[in-house]
Amino acid sequence: MSTDSRIAEPPEQAENRAPIRAALLLWLIFAVALAIKSLVTPTLHTVFPKFAAGAEHWWAGLPLYEEYENLGPFRYSPAFAIAMTPFAWLGLVWGGLLFALLNVGAYVWAVRRLARDVLPGEWPPVREAILLALAMPVAVRGLWNGQSNGLVAACLLLATAGLARQRWWLAAGLLSAAVYLKLSPLAVGLLFAGLVPGRLGPRLLGALVIGGLLPFLTASPEYVLDQYTGWFEHLVQTRQKRWPSFRDARTFWEWAGITTNLSVYAVLQAGAGITALGWCWWQKRRWDHKPRMWLTAALAAGIGYLMLFGPAIESPTYVLIAPIVAWAVLEAFATRCGRIVAVTVFVLMTAFMDGGTERALARLTPAAAVGLPASTLLLMFWLMAWGWRQRPGMEAESQTRDRYGLGPPAATQRP
Repeated sequence: MSTDSRIAEPPEQAENRAPIRAALLLWLIFAVALAIKSLVTPTLHTVFPKFAAGAEHWWAGLPLYEEYENLGPFRYSPAFAIAMTPFAWLGLVWGGLLFALLNVGAYVWAVRRLARDVLPGEWPPVREAILLALAMPVAVRGLWNGQSNGLVAACLLLATAGLARQRWWLAAGLLSAAVYLKLSPLAVGLLFAGLVPGRLGPRLLGALVIGGLLPFLTASPEYVLDQYTGWFEHLVQTRQKRWPSFRDARTFWEWAGITTNLSVYAVLQAGAGITALGWCWWQKRRWDHKPRMWLTAALAAGIGYLMLFGPAIESPTYVLIAPIVAWAVLEAFATRCGRIVAVTVFVLMTAFMDGGTERALARLTPAAAVGLPASTLLLMFWLMAWGWRQRPGMEAESQTRDRYGLGPPAATQRP
């Protein structure tokens, strides 16, 4: 037997991998297009120059949160400015290229880990490939403009996979990284900490403290404290500002011409957060013997809450919810639960993601502005219906539980 025949891949195995390869090829084509765009126009339709300037200002001892010409104030944490140092050293062209590709690579890897470790049901190559393909239309804009949304999404998805594998410190570290990349994912971290407070809560707090102290290793305490003060003041000052590009729950009030009282809206945010936590607790109690179910429900509810009530939610931020939308479509057809609703959510988000559809419809009706938040709200209704229709059985999800060493379900354990 020749060497080639010994190492040749069986035809059945090669055929099984073909769908994954096709889906990854789609993402590779997008990555190549993004790389060309980063090389040809490194300063257009990207926020990377602001990221790089933040790193340069940090090491030069300059204030991060001042107004700089053609840049504006830095809006991110001091830890994020330090993390951008290697990319800033490479310059706007190669640094921006590497950062963009890192976002895409981490995002695709995280979606695959989500399917393998978290999402319920069987995930043969065909289904995983469809998940990757369906996640692309909603995600591409959030990956195209050089923001950190792809890395934030990857941290949240991989943290959920870490929870499924009971790797508590890994999950805490990834959730903390998401917070320091962009403050808004703190809501998702607090939701998970509320569901597993003993295991995750102290570790998440510790990871956040460690991340907050790291900048003190790179500069004088006075300078670091000044930057934290500037960051806090910036957050307070911009808390009440509304940019026309925001697409969250407040967009409904703006469309209706109702002036939003910030105090009332804060109460609404808190109420929605408590409701989400209560619903996730209920799902955890129902599906304690099937962790994939309640982890998926919690991740979907947490990101959905973030899209509706989080700060500075724009269309590129919807890259966070793209894997959930893709899963909802697949799950709707697998369980025959709200297939029309799930497909409608996918179509709406895809259509309104690039802004062209909204601008065209805005000539006819101002309701076009609520396309994205309305699709998120519809997805949350679908999620609640899905959670209600799924009936927990007494049998254990043996393959998943054996893989992660979770043991038999509580109902079958001996006293």
